[in-house]
Amino acid sequence: MKSKLLQKQDYIWLALGTVLLYFSNWNWAIPAATWLFSIFLLRFSRTRPIRSGLLGLGLASLVVGVASMWKLLAIEPIPPIFRIVSGLVLGVIVFLPFLADRLLVYKVPPMVATVVFPCSWAGLEYLKAMGNGTWGALAYTQYGNQPFMQLASITGLWGFSFLITWFGSVVNFAWEQHFAWRKINSIIITYSLILCAVYLYGYARLSGSLETVDRVSVATVTNPDDFVKRFYSPDWTDRKRGYKNMEKDLAHFIASTKKSVNEGAQIVLWQEYSICVMEENEGEFMGRVQKLAMEEQIYLVVAIGLFPIKYPEQPWQNKLMWIDPSGEVIAQYNKLKPAPPLEPITPGTEPLPIADTSYGKIGSIICADLDYPNIVRQVSGHKGQLLLIAAQSWAAVDPLHTQMAVFRAIENGLPVVMGTGGGLSIAVDSHGRQVTSLDSATTPEKRMISSLPLKPIATIYSRIGDSFAWVSILGFMIIALLPIFVGKRGKCWKK
Repeated sequence: MKSKLLQKQDYIWLALGTVLLYFSNWNWAIPAATWLFSIFLLRFSRTRPIRSGLLGLGLASLVVGVASMWKLLAIEPIPPIFRIVSGLVLGVIVFLPFLADRLLVYKVPPMVATVVFPCSWAGLEYLKAMGNGTWGALAYTQYGNQPFMQLASITGLWGFSFLITWFGSVVNFAWEQHFAWRKINSIIITYSLILCAVYLYGYARLSGSLETVDRVSVATVTNPDDFVKRFYSPDWTDRKRGYKNMEKDLAHFIASTKKSVNEGAQIVLWQEYSICVMEENEGEFMGRVQKLAMEEQIYLVVAIGLFPIKYPEQPWQNKLMWIDPSGEVIAQYNKLKPAPPLEPITPGTEPLPIADTSYGKIGSIICADLDYPNIVRQVSGHKGQLLLIAAQSWAAVDPLHTQMAVFRAIENGLPVVMGTGGGLSIAVDSHGRQVTSLDSATTPEKRMISSLPLKPIATIYSRIGDSFAWVSILGFMIIALLPIFVGKRGKCWKK
C-alpha cells in the first residue's frame, strides 16, 4: 500500500500536468509546456491504480478541453453550448491516448512500451483531422522553431506529435528505472539520435538560397470594419441595405487595389468575405471588378459572400474568383470546408482552382480549407508554384490560424500568401520563412505587398502524404495485439 505522502505526490503530478496541458496548445501555448505535459500526466497514470488514475486523467482532460474551447471559440455568433460540447469532445480525444498507454504499457517489452503513447496520439490526431481539420495538432505549437518545422516536409504534422509525446514516454521509462543509465541507455540514445537527425535535416534544408529565382509581387487587401458587426449584425433580407454595404466596401477595395498596383503589385488578393453581394447585384459587381483588373492590368483574386434572392431559405455562398488582366474569370470555386457553426452553408464541390497565369500556376483556397493538408496537396500535385489564401479571423485564433498556413508551405515546398481580415496576414517562402506580415487587427494599415520567389521545392510529404500517420496507426494496432503473443513477459521491465 502506498504511503499517504506518495499518494499526495501523485496528485502533485496530476495538478502540474493539468496546468501544463492547458498551456500545451492553442493560441496561448507555451512550446515548452507541449513537451512537458505528458511527462507528469503519464507519471500520475502509471503510479496510481488503474481506476483512480484513469478517473483523475479523464476529469483533467475534460476540464482542460472545456476551458480551452470556451476561450478559443470566444466569438459572438458561436453559442455557449457549442463551445462546451466541443470542449467535452476534445477532452475525450486527449484522454484516449493516456487510456491506451495505461492499459498496454506494462504488457509489452520495454522499447515497444515507449511508443504506445506516441503512436496512439499521432494516429488519433490524424483521424480527428480527417473529419474536423488539423486544429489542435501539437505541431503548430512549435511555430518559430524553423529547423524543427522542416520536419513537416517529410512527415507532415504527425511526426511532430510523435516526437513530442514520445519524449514524455521516454522520460517516464527512465523515471521508472530510477534513471539507471545501464537500463535506459539504448532508448535514450535512440531518441536523441533521431531528434538530432531532425534538426540537422532542418538546418541543411534552410541553408539554400532563393535570391536569384523569378519573383512576383502580391498584394493583400483587408476590410477595415469589424467582421462580426459587418457580417452577422446586418439583416441580409434588407436587400437595399445590402446594396449600400456592397457599395461602401467595394469603394474601399477598389481604392486599396489601385494603391497597391501603384506600388508594384502584380496580383491582388482580397480577404475572405471581402464584400457581401446580393445575388441580383452580382452582375454589376462582377462588371466592376473585371473592369478594375483590365484597367490596372493585374490578376485580381476576390472572395465574397453571395446572398441568394431566396435567402434565408437558401444559405449564402462563400465564393472565390480569379480575374485575369483581360477581365476574364479564369477560375472560381466555393469554400470546400465551411467553419461550423459560423457558416451554415453548403460545401463547395468544384475542384480546387489552379490558375494558369503569366507568372506560373497558382493555387488558391479560402480560410478553413487550409486546415486540411490533403486539400492543399492538390496544389503541389498540379505543379503549382504559389498558394494564395483568402481568410477571416478573430482575436482568439489570431495569429494561430495564420501560423497553421505556414506549415502548408513547408509540407508542399510552396511559397504562401495569406490575406486575413481581422488578423495576421503573412507571406512566406517555400521553407516557411517569413517575407512580410501585417496584423490588420492591430494596425490601421489594411494592405500588404510581398515579393515572393516563384520556386517550389519538391518535398517527400507532397509525394507520400500522411503515410507517417498511417504507420503510427498500424504500429498501435500491432502493439495492441502483442500481449496475446508475449503473455506476461513484458511486465518484468517495470522494476
